[in-house]
Amino acid sequence: MATFSEMMKAARSRHQDGDPKREGKRFREILSILRKHDLKDGVSPEAAVELLQDLGPTFVKLGQIASTHPDVLPMEYCKALGSLRSNASPLGMDQVHRCCFITAEPSRSTTLPRPRPSSAEVLQSGYLNNAFLI
Repeated sequence: MATFSEMMKAARSRHQDGDPKREGKRFREILSILRKHDLKDGVSPEAAVELLQDLGPTFVKLGQIASTHPDVLPMEYCKALGSLRSNASPLGMDQVHRCCFITAEPSRSTTLPRPRPSSAEVLQSGYLNNAFLI
C-alpha cells in the first residue's frame, strides 16, 4: 500500500498539465481547513463532524458511509458521524451541477438531464395543457 506522501506526489503529478489558475486550488483549500481545525492532538467525534462539514459534501458523504462501520471506527465516532446522515442539509440542483460538471470538467459545458416526471405530473400537465379532450 502506498504511503500518504506517495499518494500526494501522484495526485500532484496528475494535475501538472491542468489550468495553472486552478492547479492545486482545492488542495490548498483543504489544507487551510485542516490547519484551522488544529489536528495535532487528535480529533474528537464532534470535531470530526465539524471538520467533514467544513470540507464539503464529498467529505460529508464519506463520513455518512463511515458512520455505518462500527467494525472500523469506535462506536462514539459512528454515533457522531451518524448525525451527518440525519441532520444533512439538502443540496440544491445548482450546487450539484457546479460540483459534478463545472468543477470536474471545466472545458465541457454540460446541462443536467431533466428528471423524468412522475405519472401524476404527466397527467397534471396534460390536463392543464388541454391535451386530454374527452
